[in-house]
This record gives sequence, C-alpha cells and structure tokens, in this order.
Amino acid sequence: MNFQPRILLLLFIFLGSFALNAKQDKDTIPDTLAAEEGPIVKDTVKVGVYVTSIYSLGFAENDFGIDFWVWYVFKNDSIDPMGTMEICNSESQTFEYATREKKGEYIWCVQKCRAMIKKNWEISRFPLDDQTLTVILEETDLDTSSLVYVADEVNSRVDDSVDLNGWNITSFHVVPSVKTYNTTYGDPTLEGTSSYARLEFKTVIQRGSKRIFLKLFLGLYVAFLIALAVFFLDGAEIGARTSLAVGALFAAVGNKYIVDSSLPDHTSFTIVDKLHNLTFALIFVSIVFNVVSNATFRKGKAALGKKIDYTAFIFLLVSYALGHYIITM
Repeated sequence: MNFQPRILLLLFIFLGSFALNAKQDKDTIPDTLAAEEGPIVKDTVKVGVYVTSIYSLGFAENDFGIDFWVWYVFKNDSIDPMGTMEICNSESQTFEYATREKKGEYIWCVQKCRAMIKKNWEISRFPLDDQTLTVILEETDLDTSSLVYVADEVNSRVDDSVDLNGWNITSFHVVPSVKTYNTTYGDPTLEGTSSYARLEFKTVIQRGSKRIFLKLFLGLYVAFLIALAVFFLDGAEIGARTSLAVGALFAAVGNKYIVDSSLPDHTSFTIVDKLHNLTFALIFVSIVFNVVSNATFRKGKAALGKKIDYTAFIFLLVSYALGHYIITM
C-alpha cells in the first residue's frame, strides 16, 4: 500500500494550519501596541531670578517690598509660563518689560516684577533677629503632569547694589517645589487633588548694627537707673523716694508702649517683653527695699538703714545685669 500521497497530504495540511495561525498572530500585534499608552512627556521650564531692590520692611504692617527680574527657558512653543505665573504670597504685584525670544532650540522669556510680599515676621528675638524673606512663584495653568520647574541656580542672585539700612544679606537661594491642593478646581481629568510647580527664592538678612538695641531700650535703662537712685536719698524721706521709684515704673511702662508700636501683633514672649518684665519686677523690688529701709531709719537705726540701701543697690544692679545677659544670649 502506497502511503506516500497520504503523508504528503498530511504535511501540506499541517504547514497550512501553521501559516494561518502565524498570520493571525501577526495581525493582532499592532492592535495590542495601539492599546498601550505611552508615557506622558512633561515640559520642563528653567526659572531664575535676579533681585534688584528690597525695601519697606514693615514689621507693623507684616510685609516688605521687592523688585526682581524673572526668566523662563523652555522648548515647547505652545506654553506660556511667563503669562501663567503668579506671586502667590503677594499683596500686590505688577509686571513690566516682558520679552519673549527664540534662542536656538530654546525659548527665552524675561520680565520685571515689583511686589509687596506678605510676611509673618519672626520677632521672638527682636531686635537681635534674623529674617528670611521668601517669595513664592507658582504656575497657575498646567499642573505637574504637564509642566515642572527647575531652578537656574547659577544665574540667580541678589544685585550687589541692594542695600538694606541696618541689615546685612547673609544668604540667597532658589528652591523648586510642588504645591498640592486638596481640590481639582473642577478639572474633569483629575481626581481628589491637583499639584502645581513652584519656585521659592529666599533672602536671609541679619541685623548689622546693635545700635537699634540702645535706641529702643535707652528709656528703659534710664528708668531703672532712676529707680536705683532712690537709695542715695535720705532714708527718712519716704515720700521723695517713693515718688522717684513710681516715676521710674511709669517711664518703663511708657517705653514698652513705644517699642510695641513698632511691632506686629503677637502672642510670643519676645526679648522686648522679657526685658521690660525684668525691669518692672526689679523696680517693684526696689520699692519694697525702700519701704524696709525707711522703716529702719524711722526706728533710729540709720547705720542699718544705710547698709540695707547699699545691699539693695548692689543686689538690684547685679540682678539686672545678669538677667539682661541671660535674656539676650
């Protein structure tokens, strides 16, 4: 029996089935690739700033003024980061001299900004304080799935001509970040939250002169010295001594009102509060010593009364100096 035709027929059927399956697999590959989503490409914008002026440090008003140039470097011609940026911690802001140019494969935008910035001053160490002046730039249109900031650290700085009377600039740096909000602002493509690119630039300033300390507290020191002067008066003159001490106390209270008027409302216990409270307490103690001394003089113990006066003077002077040193350290 000749099996050769049958074998050939089976081989032909097998090869035909293999070719058909291979064709079907080939036809399904493009559909599978088409269903896969590629990675989202973000636009990266390099942002830098150049500060030309800092002014109006308003401690009582909780703000300060600043002028600066800001620039943006990117490749995508369809975005406008200069037009969609805001200074989100400003009270007021103006922009001028906006320029947009093509520089090779990059787009370069630059504009000048003038703003009054809201600032919660750190006054616990006033007037021996350091302050950080922070300005926050934020993208308002495209979220971070589409656009991110990077900092131009090389070219960002404060101009050498910036002069803050009574302050020294100790450092300056720019920091890119992301701000996440607990809302999508109604964007149907987002769920729960939305995030936007930020750039913060921070200028750290330090008081360069201690003369302001003497200017603020000279009245307080004079008041305390007046309170000490009572111990050089005749111990029997209780009226003159008490009047002088009470006058010193009122002078210290008046000085506190004057100093507080230059500061914002606060709940922290500052150096100003501590020094005034120390002065109030020791002036009160001086009045107590004065009463004890006067009682001693009235009993005819003049020598003991003078000794009390001398001891009180030394005790109060040393206590004030030591307390002042501890508070201002």
